[in-house]
Amino acid sequence: MKKIRYGIVSTATIVTRFVEGINQSEAGEVIAIAGRDLMKAKALADELAIPHHYGSYQELYQDEQVDLVYIANYNGGHYQCIKAALEQNKPVLCEKPMCLTKAQSEEVFQLAASKNLFLMEAQKAVFLPAQVQARQLIQAGALGEIRWVNIISSHTGAKRGEWFKEVQKGGGILRGAGTYALEFLLTAFDGPLENYTGNCSMQPPISDDSWVINLALPKQILASLLITKDIHDQSRIEVYGTKGKITIPNFWKTNRLISEIAGETKEYVFEIQSEFVYEINHVNQCLQAGQLTSPLMTPEVTIAAIQVIDDLYRRVGVDV
Repeated sequence: MKKIRYGIVSTATIVTRFVEGINQSEAGEVIAIAGRDLMKAKALADELAIPHHYGSYQELYQDEQVDLVYIANYNGGHYQCIKAALEQNKPVLCEKPMCLTKAQSEEVFQLAASKNLFLMEAQKAVFLPAQVQARQLIQAGALGEIRWVNIISSHTGAKRGEWFKEVQKGGGILRGAGTYALEFLLTAFDGPLENYTGNCSMQPPISDDSWVINLALPKQILASLLITKDIHDQSRIEVYGTKGKITIPNFWKTNRLISEIAGETKEYVFEIQSEFVYEINHVNQCLQAGQLTSPLMTPEVTIAAIQVIDDLYRRVGVDV
């Protein structure tokens, strides 16, 4: 099996956990890392046993040994990095949110298609066994007719850089965590997200702290989302149907799912070492098969999620 050789853009805190996932994957290996600070890149390369390090992203894009570029820098830098990597004919996996606007997302997918290169937004959560199991139960009709989805996404302890305070740099909790909830809905249910409305707490010029969003899905399914960095609660997805409900606790990194159907409670527990390995295995398989996009994290899913986020920011007067 051909190894997929990863080059990593950024020395952000997520990188250590992502590299762990690559090391546990079936066909991935990390061969290079680049940072804006050469010494930081060298230190992380030494710590993680990465053979090559660079003090500029462009040097990594030009490394002929790199099969795929993983972009993990600050949100506002994703768009330019994606374009620069694609221009050097490198397939790309980019952390969520992939871009800040619908127009940017459409542009980079069109560029990737024109150059016959793979491009995917990194959304580890939808590949977790718990979310796979949830989709299977929903699509098999085990819950009956779905009536309501309740999602609480609480991120009170996350470490954030100064850029997170500025919406124009991709900061704010909706950009930071909103795709987890929106992309669960888009991958678990058929059809678009409709009639969405939202309110947020924000103290300009500081970016948004919390959002409450209501929306509709086809077949008269309603959804409520709380996305927050200030309100401490147990993060979870709850899907309610006419025959029962399912709950996914800590849904972006969980190893559990609880179903309560027809009076019977069942807990699914999955053995997980790295929450990234499932996404990485999927990406590796896509590249080995010559696919240009993911059949699950499709361009349509990424663009639909960022359109909701883009629209909601504009409705509260934020110029994105």
